[in-house]
Amino acid sequence: MDVTFTFDSLKLDDKTELVAFEQLYRNGVELAAHADIEDAGQTVEIDKPQIGTTAADGADGDKNVVSDGQVTVTDDVEYAGLVPGREYTVRGTLMLKGKKASAIVRGTVYEGYEALEDGSYLLADDGAGKTTLLKRTAGGWTLTMRSGADGDGAGRPAEAAYELAEGDVSFADAVPDVPLVDAEGEEVRAETTFTPDHAHGSAQVRFAFDGSEIPAGSKIVAFESLQRNGVEIAVHADIDDAGQTVEVLNPEIRTQAADSLDGDKTVVADAQAELTDTASYENLAEGGKYSLVGVLMDKSTGLPLLTAGESGADAAYSAILAALGTDAQTIEAYEQALAQADGAAKPSFKATSVDAEALKQALASNAGIATAEGEFTAERAEGRAQVEFAFDASKWIKAEKAADCVVYEFLVHDGKLVAVHADIDDEGQSFQVEPSEVRTTAYDKTDKDQVVLPSKDCTVIDSVQYTNLIPGKEYTVRGTLMDKSTGKPLMVADKEVAAEKTFTPNTADGTVELEFAFDSSALDGKQLVAFEKVLKDHVEVACHEDLSDANQTVTVDKLNGAKGKTYSKTGLDLGPWAWAIAAAAAAGIALIAFGARRALKGRKQASGLFEE
Repeated sequence: MDVTFTFDSLKLDDKTELVAFEQLYRNGVELAAHADIEDAGQTVEIDKPQIGTTAADGADGDKNVVSDGQVTVTDDVEYAGLVPGREYTVRGTLMLKGKKASAIVRGTVYEGYEALEDGSYLLADDGAGKTTLLKRTAGGWTLTMRSGADGDGAGRPAEAAYELAEGDVSFADAVPDVPLVDAEGEEVRAETTFTPDHAHGSAQVRFAFDGSEIPAGSKIVAFESLQRNGVEIAVHADIDDAGQTVEVLNPEIRTQAADSLDGDKTVVADAQAELTDTASYENLAEGGKYSLVGVLMDKSTGLPLLTAGESGADAAYSAILAALGTDAQTIEAYEQALAQADGAAKPSFKATSVDAEALKQALASNAGIATAEGEFTAERAEGRAQVEFAFDASKWIKAEKAADCVVYEFLVHDGKLVAVHADIDDEGQSFQVEPSEVRTTAYDKTDKDQVVLPSKDCTVIDSVQYTNLIPGKEYTVRGTLMDKSTGKPLMVADKEVAAEKTFTPNTADGTVELEFAFDSSALDGKQLVAFEKVLKDHVEVACHEDLSDANQTVTVDKLNGAKGKTYSKTGLDLGPWAWAIAAAAAAGIALIAFGARRALKGRKQASGLFEE
C-alpha cells in the first residue's frame, strides 16, 4: 500500500534528504516498524526548483538592443526541479542597472573607488600590487600610481606621482538600480505561463516596449520570478549577471554632402541645383523601415537656407524646433537670441519624443526651405542611405561669393525621431553654392591682336572662358559689341552687332568662341567692348559686362592698325586704288615672263639648237 505525504517544501534547502519512518498498527497496537535513517529505500531528496536566465535582443539575438522606438528583449529561462504536468508562471521585470560612485581624473573614469580613513581615495587595485591612489593637497591633488615592486616591465618606475590642479578631478555620485520605465513612464514587465513535460527545460519571456528615451550605454538586466499558484518558488535577480544583461545602443548617423553631378563640395548656382547627402548609419534594427528627412541650412546664420525671399527663416526654425518636441521655454530663449544676435543664433537639436509628421509639415509649410526625404529598409545594423535634394539656387547666380551651407538630417522610425546629425560646423555635412563665371578676350580674327582696320568685312573673335558650368547641360552664350564712348550697343545699319552660340560643355571649365562679323568702315577711332551673357534654360547664369576691361576691348584704327601688317589685317579695304594695284601687279608678272623667255632663247642659239 502507498502512504502519501503532502506538505510545503519551499522552506527546505535544496538537496535536503527526507527519510520516511513507518509503523504498522492494528487496533492501536504497533505490530511492525521501519525506521532506519540510513535506508536508501526510505530516502528522498529535495530537488528545489531553480532558474537561470539569458537575455538577448529580440531582433537578432545579440546582447545589444537599439533604442529606436519599439524594442524587444527576450529572456530565455532555463528551469530545473519542476513537476511535469503542473502549471507554472514566470514573471519578469527589466531593471536599469545603476552606476557606482566614480572619480573622473582628467577624463579617465574610475568607477567604484574606495574612500580611505586618511582622506585619500583608492581608485584602482588589481590585488597584485598595482594601485592608483588619489590624495588631496593644499593646491589640488596628487595622483600616485604604483605598478609593483619591479616597475611595470616597460622601464617605468614602480611608483610615479603626478600633481593635479583642483579642476582636474571631479566626482560623480552613485546611481541606484531602478526598474526600467518605457516612454510612457510605465515599468517594463512581462510574463509567460507554461506546463513542463519534464523537470528540466526552458521557457521564454518576451518584453516589448518603447525604448526611445533610454540613454545610449545603459545596461538592462532581466529579473525573473518562477511562481506556482501565485507563490514564488524560484527567483533569478542578479544585477551583475552578464547573462541577464543587454546593453542599449542608440541609432547614430553621420552624413557626407556632395554635388550630385561630380561629387565635389561645390554646387553650381542654378534653378535646378542638385545635392546628394549620403548618411552612414549604425545601430539600426535589421529589417526596419526608416526615413531620412533633410533640411539645408545657411552656415552664416544657423537658419534654414531660404531659396526664395529673405524673411521668415526665424519663424520657420521655431516651428521646426516645436515639431521636434522642444519645450516652449527653449524656443522662446532661441527667439530672443535671434532678435539680439541678428540671426546669428545656432540652436542645437535634441532627439526627443517627436511626432515625425509634425516635423515634415513644419518643413513643408515653408516653401522657401530646401528639404528632401528618403526612405530605406536597413538590411543590416550598419550601412548607408542617400537623400537627393533638388532645389532652386538661382538667387546665388549673381552672388559676389559662394554661399556656405550645411545639411541637417533627421532619422525617423515608426513615426519617431531616433537620430539626428545637425552640426553647423561639420565639414562632411558642408557644401558651397557657387555661381558660374565667365571672362572674355576679344581680338582681330586674322592676327589675333586687339586692333582692327575700318573695313566692310571686319571680324572680331571673342573667346569666352567659363568656369563652374554643369557638364552635359545645354548653354547659350550671347554677345553684344558695345560702343565704349556711349556705353550703348554698337549700331551698324540700324542693327546691334551681336552673336550667339549654343553649346554643351564636357567639363565645368572651358572656352567657347563667338564671331562678330560687321562693317567697320565708318568706325575709325572707335573702341568696341564685347559684352557676354551665358544662359541655361533661358535663364542668365553668368555674364561679363565691363566697359573698362581691356581684354574685352578692340580698337578700330586705320593708321595704327596698318603698321607693319597692312596686307594681313582683317577686312583690308583697297578702295578706289584696287584697279591700279591689280594692273601694276599684272604688268610686273608679264615683264618677268617676257624676260625669262628671251633668256631661254639666247641659250638655245648658243648651242645651235635653235630653229625658227
